[in-house]
Amino acid sequence: MIEVKKMRINKALWIVIVSAVMIPLLLNGCGSSRQARFYTLSSVQSPPAAGKQTTLSDAVTVGIGPIEIPHYLERPQVVTRTSQNELAVSDFDRWGGPLRPDVSRVVLENLSIMLASNQVSVVPWTQGGILHYRVAVDVTRFDATPGKEVWLKAKWTIFGQDGKTPAMVRESNIIEPVGGRDASNIVAAMSQALGKLSQDMANGITAVLSAKPKG
Repeated sequence: MIEVKKMRINKALWIVIVSAVMIPLLLNGCGSSRQARFYTLSSVQSPPAAGKQTTLSDAVTVGIGPIEIPHYLERPQVVTRTSQNELAVSDFDRWGGPLRPDVSRVVLENLSIMLASNQVSVVPWTQGGILHYRVAVDVTRFDATPGKEVWLKAKWTIFGQDGKTPAMVRESNIIEPVGGRDASNIVAAMSQALGKLSQDMANGITAVLSAKPKG
């Protein structure tokens, strides 16, 4: 009788041990069934209706960079803001590559369209020729709140040919609505916000060129 009780206790203990090991494994297996999704920012397809497209002379070259973004965004995951002091890092929504070069690429493509010039290049200048102007950008906020808005705040400076003397210093403060809570809606709104920042920069470059003495 005692042996039978011991056998029952051992069997019950074995079931508890196996359950303690297997249940977390099964739960993890279920949790990992969702696959990661990867995103990239997109450039504008044509100059915004509110912006004025100005064609630069082929002799004018404009470098773009460096473009800095907040350090908390420099990670593979898409980061969103849940409150004033709290961020959420997605487990499954990820960038297709490093975010800072992607931002630089989009700004470059936008300005190429908005200024209708092939002489716009990201610094360091690699295409040869003389660099007449350079635009440096410091993005201090690029926060996305799902279902609400993207807030893009950036200070940008246009430098002259010596690369040190500012010809213009401006700050852009852009609020772009987000059409939904999905990451695809967030990334689309971020791209739209970059388009508006690029238009501000294009207008600034045009103003600097217009103010330059002829001759």
